[in-house]
Amino acid sequence: MIIEELKRRWWKKVVKNDLENSEVTVKVRGLNPEEAIGKPAEKDFPLYRGREVMVQAEFKGAFGQAYTDEPMYYEGNLKNIQQLRLSTNRDRALFIAVANATYRYVGLVTGTVHCKDTGPEICGGKNF
Repeated sequence: MIIEELKRRWWKKVVKNDLENSEVTVKVRGLNPEEAIGKPAEKDFPLYRGREVMVQAEFKGAFGQAYTDEPMYYEGNLKNIQQLRLSTNRDRALFIAVANATYRYVGLVTGTVHCKDTGPEICGGKNF
């Protein structure tokens, strides 16, 4: 499964950056639609229809987000995240948010939080 491969590669980066044993708190909470994507002109987003929420992880001041229909609050360390089975939407969203925040922290990626206000329409119109 692709997410399992991502988890394997993420853990290698965690170990390479000597983060696995640090006492780091990761906080994940559901964001309301305005916190997640601001006030876009178009309201045709699952967040506004109540089907999903955005969870946000904070890792040493870096943020990462993921959509889920099973939000939860979590505090723990990266070793505990590495041990998740990823068999539920809740655990998958938790892992993705944490991986995004971790990768942002080590400088591998940017854009780990959703664009806001007019950003979703602009981003949605781009041909990637």
